[in-house]
Amino acid sequence: MTRRAVPGPVALVGAGPGDPGLLTERGARLLRHADVVLYDRLIDPRLLTRCVKTSARTIYVGKEKPGGASRDREQRRILDLMARHARAGRRVVRLKGGDPYIFGRGGEEALHLSSLGIPFEVVPGVTAALGAAATAGIPFTHRGVAREVTFATAHAATGGAAPSWKALGQLRGTIVFYMGTYSLPRVAKTLIASGRRPGTPVAVVERATTPRQRTVTGTLADIAGVASRAGVRPPSLVIVGDAVALRPPLDWFSARPLFGRNVLVCRPRDSAAATIDQLEVAGAAVTSLPCLDFRPPASWRAVDRALRRATSRDWVVITSPAGARFLAERLDALGLDARALGTARLAAVGAATADVLRSSIPSIRPDLVPASENAAGLVAALGPRRIRGRSFLLLRADRARTELPDRLRALGATVADVPLYRSIVPRPDRGVVADFAAGAFDAVLLTSGESARTLRRWLGRSPFPERTRLVTIGPVTSEAVRALGWRVDRESPAPPELAATVIEALAHP
Repeated sequence: MTRRAVPGPVALVGAGPGDPGLLTERGARLLRHADVVLYDRLIDPRLLTRCVKTSARTIYVGKEKPGGASRDREQRRILDLMARHARAGRRVVRLKGGDPYIFGRGGEEALHLSSLGIPFEVVPGVTAALGAAATAGIPFTHRGVAREVTFATAHAATGGAAPSWKALGQLRGTIVFYMGTYSLPRVAKTLIASGRRPGTPVAVVERATTPRQRTVTGTLADIAGVASRAGVRPPSLVIVGDAVALRPPLDWFSARPLFGRNVLVCRPRDSAAATIDQLEVAGAAVTSLPCLDFRPPASWRAVDRALRRATSRDWVVITSPAGARFLAERLDALGLDARALGTARLAAVGAATADVLRSSIPSIRPDLVPASENAAGLVAALGPRRIRGRSFLLLRADRARTELPDRLRALGATVADVPLYRSIVPRPDRGVVADFAAGAFDAVLLTSGESARTLRRWLGRSPFPERTRLVTIGPVTSEAVRALGWRVDRESPAPPELAATVIEALAHP
């Protein structure tokens, strides 16, 4: 007799308002262990590349327009997908923008799972309103200005009740309208008719917490025209109340040095996360155009053999965040953990690599993270006395440069150089390439000669755009870029200095 699968757990996870850094630690942990992820339209794709294992299935279930029968049909599909995968014994994450229980239909999804006897949990997220308040510089409550805040939706769901406009019009605190972009003229007109004064300050915050955030302000009397002329589009929130007037000195978000600047990053996805975070903290709108991508090896045989013999090594060396991720996933697939390394010491080339190791493999703490993120830096950090006679296992890309194993062998080490993953040239995003050729970016980052040569091929006959500043990492990349006939505007010594180098390049072209 065939045994029925025990239903897998379903987690309704709030992803936050847009900035992937606002995902909770609990949400990230559930994503890392998920077998299936159902994600919304407004989810930052970096959450999927950073937190979701490569073997997991990701399913887009976004809804393009508010209301309507098609939206309800899509919701029924979501309910069916959650139930089907859970009943098959898979761990499911329903990844939702904002918070699951604030205008996110999370209650409907939880009730459906409960009715089927499927175990679930709800992980709260930073809702869009709170994200907008923090980044637009609008405190929803403030002594002497606003003592209450109300969240409302500007349209009625199918079969649901419309907002209580009369009650909203009598409030004197702050009102935040979700899904109010298209109905802004009606919202303003109805609030005035219901008792709010026409001069009440209003802000419309578009794409809250993201580098492309934009805020327009006005009053109930004129905000519809102001937003229309500015071309405001969803996702956006409408904030009504006197607290909006406090915004000018509190607007820290748009005061950052790279706010409003567009930067193109050509690093591989696995390596780009820390760089993109660094640039976005400085305020840049970052577009990723990986000129390299990473895949598992054609066969795991050599890797598995090396891992089972790792206990006989003195050092295991991981040279990239991609390597750290593939190592973690392979150990998990083999049913192994940090104990598989035995007494071997672990070196992580680069802080980002060390961070991925710590977050992905329980109990892992790299023994060595060299200050310089290259072969010379690792050799210098080890020192000749710690290399001669030692046995090293290098887990790297299949086309990695030979400098590191050559240096170690020259100093008397025994080296096993095992390809942990393959590096490939991905298909280019032709839209992004066209934007780059048209000069849409203020700066571009190139971090390897191979990436530079790939970008050159993608551009075809188009010249390098004159207005775009080119920033590299290290002299080797700079030399390769100049060999293509391109200028190097600034050279960053290492990834941690990238944002400062871009700021300098744009401030002093």
